[in-house]
Amino acid sequence: MNLDVTIIFENTIKSDIFIIFMKEKKNMVKEELNNFTNRICLTLDLWTSCTTEGYINLTMNHIDSSWKLSGKIIFVIYLNIILDFELSEKINDFLSYILFDVK
Repeated sequence: MNLDVTIIFENTIKSDIFIIFMKEKKNMVKEELNNFTNRICLTLDLWTSCTTEGYINLTMNHIDSSWKLSGKIIFVIYLNIILDFELSEKINDFLSYILFDVK
């Protein structure tokens, strides 16, 4: 093996890909929001899998200029929280990150 080769571990690659994905998703959501001429509706869905693990899904719905209802899933995450205020904090944090560049 060449000694000049830098070994990159699997977790590093996963982390880098996730960071790139989140940046692109953020740009996509911002671009779509800028193109809307009407209001949007955010829909929150909670469900459990057959293994009783909880998930949360936030969907953005709107009616476009040709009067077609369109929807996009903004995020789906594993739900490991129990209290209502934790759920609202998680949603608020994500929307703040996507819309207002809050870290």
